[in-house]
Amino acid sequence: MSLNLGILASSRSQGAALLLDAYPGAFAAYSLRKLSTAYTGPAIRVRRSTDNTELNIGFNGSGVLDTTALLTFCGIFNGFVSIWYDQSGNGNNLFNTLLANQPQIVNAGVITYRNGKPYMVCGVQGLNFTNTITTLINQSFSFWLTFEKSAATNVAVLANIPGNSYHWYDIGTTQYVSASNTITISSLAANSLGLINIITNYSVGATMYRNSVSIGSRGPLTSGSQSTVLFYGTHPTLTFSEFVFYTSNKTSDKTGIDTNINSFYSIYTPTWSGNGTALLDLYPSSYAAYSLRNLSSTYLGPLIRVRRSSDNTEQDFYGTSLGVLDTSSLLLFCGGGNGFIRTWYDQSGNGRNQIQTVNANQPSIVTSGSIILSNGKPCISQDGVSGRMLECIQAFPISSLSIFQVFKINDTTFQTNFGGGSNYVLFGFTSSFPSDSITVSSRFKNGASLVTSDAPEVTTNYGNNTQILSSAFYTGAITWNGFGWGNSTSWPTTGNVQEHIWYTSSQAANRTAIETNINSYYTIY
Repeated sequence: MSLNLGILASSRSQGAALLLDAYPGAFAAYSLRKLSTAYTGPAIRVRRSTDNTELNIGFNGSGVLDTTALLTFCGIFNGFVSIWYDQSGNGNNLFNTLLANQPQIVNAGVITYRNGKPYMVCGVQGLNFTNTITTLINQSFSFWLTFEKSAATNVAVLANIPGNSYHWYDIGTTQYVSASNTITISSLAANSLGLINIITNYSVGATMYRNSVSIGSRGPLTSGSQSTVLFYGTHPTLTFSEFVFYTSNKTSDKTGIDTNINSFYSIYTPTWSGNGTALLDLYPSSYAAYSLRNLSSTYLGPLIRVRRSSDNTEQDFYGTSLGVLDTSSLLLFCGGGNGFIRTWYDQSGNGRNQIQTVNANQPSIVTSGSIILSNGKPCISQDGVSGRMLECIQAFPISSLSIFQVFKINDTTFQTNFGGGSNYVLFGFTSSFPSDSITVSSRFKNGASLVTSDAPEVTTNYGNNTQILSSAFYTGAITWNGFGWGNSTSWPTTGNVQEHIWYTSSQAANRTAIETNINSYYTIY
């Protein structure tokens, strides 16, 4: 028996605009929150396990799923979604008449939540569309989906299985955006809630985003697609709460839609948008720049790539909306284990990333589930293992060089940079400064000038187990074969680094201002 009772939503009282009010024109829109003031229908139709009775569940006065009505209906039993109603006004409802395949929303009287918001969970097959999402021949499309999977295995999403056609088919590092067009990504981590967004411009190509950040793209599309189901196939457990599909390119609305969805679901910490006053905004044209904070308003890529010890899975980590490393996501990723730096990304825009592909030689940032800190800020740590370095191997011609670094060394045999045919010590000097036509013109520690000779000042100025800001300026024509940070095979050490910025020009005139910018963040002196 079924009850055809609709629980209608009252208007949403929250100040933020409803998604479809702000960004209309969706072909289909499904959510466990209210998306449009024009929509007065229910959110979902639920079947309870005790007697297979069904009931429409709408929204409460705040515009979110009426969980009180849902729990009153299901009691201490299970609740399954038979229909997910389309709020676009186009009547493209999602449904599943096979009881065993219906997504679950209540388990033994408990609603499934993520970040305090209700979600649905499905297994072998999810929900079918009332109408096939229109075949897109030479046509663009865009969609947003809150999405989590329990294992890194194949998932057919937005699929027309009999026709072998897809709007999105997740098979790990290969992501189909049509039957014959793919985007290559690193991976989609299991058990990690994300906001997935794919935007296509048929004649230009497609880009895939996770949590508002691009994770892969491809060139022009070569075939159309159609979808009859939202999820399909032998796949892991899937968790979801909102899906919005436009049959157009929505690049111009991407930031607004991302923000609207994430503001409600709190899926990720927004990446820093930049304000034009970051260090590289004010003092541009760096040769390479590395930090655990954002240095440029125009660089919105990841800060680091980390490998976790539990299974050697790797993931990129970005700055938050405050322009600092997203340590919450980093700790969630590493769990109670360790995290090692595989890549320290160059924020100069020149792509001179520092990389260590050998696991045993990667420096640490998380140990036993805790971020490694120096002066209360995250740092990359060395433990004295010989050869543990992050390197950028490429020709490095210079005639003038300015380097600003924030680091700590615990002894007097530290090497932070290298170049030429052999390794040359530039910071934490051992016994002599490198020759080979390069000369120290001036150097500073914590804003104070140091003499240019090195050996007498090792213990006093560098190897003192305290965080310092070092600025150094060099002249002389030379081409090095690379540069980096870490331990050479000859001089292993212990210590850490938080930031280093290279200019192949004299920044002596800007030294005080650059040092002030750095010290204002790190509070070194």
